[in-house]
Amino acid sequence: MLKSLALAVLFLAVTTLHAAHVNNQAKVNGGDSGAHEAQSEARGTDQSPLVVNTHTIQSDKESAEDAAKVAEQKHFDTWTVGLTSAIAVIAFFQLGGILLQVWVYLKQTSLMKETLGAIETQARHMETQNSTLKDSVRVAELSAIAAKAQIEMMKQQKRAHLSVKEPEPFLALDLSWMDFNFGKVEIENFGESHAFNVKVRTKAEITTSETPPEFAELNDTTIPGVIRAGESPTPINVWYLTDWEERKVDLAKPNLFIHMRGIVEYTDVFTDKHSTGFRYSMEINKITLSDASGEVGKITSTFGWKRTSRGPFDNRAT
Repeated sequence: MLKSLALAVLFLAVTTLHAAHVNNQAKVNGGDSGAHEAQSEARGTDQSPLVVNTHTIQSDKESAEDAAKVAEQKHFDTWTVGLTSAIAVIAFFQLGGILLQVWVYLKQTSLMKETLGAIETQARHMETQNSTLKDSVRVAELSAIAAKAQIEMMKQQKRAHLSVKEPEPFLALDLSWMDFNFGKVEIENFGESHAFNVKVRTKAEITTSETPPEFAELNDTTIPGVIRAGESPTPINVWYLTDWEERKVDLAKPNLFIHMRGIVEYTDVFTDKHSTGFRYSMEINKITLSDASGEVGKITSTFGWKRTSRGPFDNRAT
């Protein structure tokens, strides 16, 4: 905008100065032609000769011309000085405007640098905060894991633990033929709190194989619903049928085995459910009939009951 204003003022000044110079030149040229015409028309005679003071007339004309030229030059010099001054003033303001723009640009650049620095600082602070937050979350997670492990450890220490004690060993046992007999096991709570909702399912069989059977179905056994910590073991009778004569075995070498299987389920004080299984077997080495009817016999077992297993949960307190 400043540049356009300067060009407009310069154009106006040059136009005005040119018009004034043309006007003054026209006046001077008009005066010279009138003087020459008057001089050419004047005539002298012998009686009255025309005396012309050429030096004086030429001096006045020259003086007038010089004065006009001086006035014109002064007028021209005045416009020139004014125009130059105007151009100088405009150039000064234009330079000031440019310097002002440069200053504004520098100031904006400085502000932008400061803003950028503040943004970078804020970004670094945010990264630090994010890192700190991640570390805090990680510490909280580790603390939660440690707390959970501690809780589980405490629960393992304080909860009930039921285990099955194996039957007492024996060498000879009187049993009735074709009758239900039982092997007795005991359940003991060696934990620090009571076991609730206790349920026991068992089954036993006499087979001709040393390998324990699967026992896909077990029978419910009567037992108290609560087994307290520190109490005496609770006995369980595991029933089986003595039908050795039906198998037509050699009484001296019967090659028979009694297998029993059971599972104990209960809930601890923390309402968590647990189970423990048991499996025992006994080899019958000899059967001696006690009377002539053969209804009562004595079972002889060299080693008595022993633990057997068909899976990872047999004979384990959980």
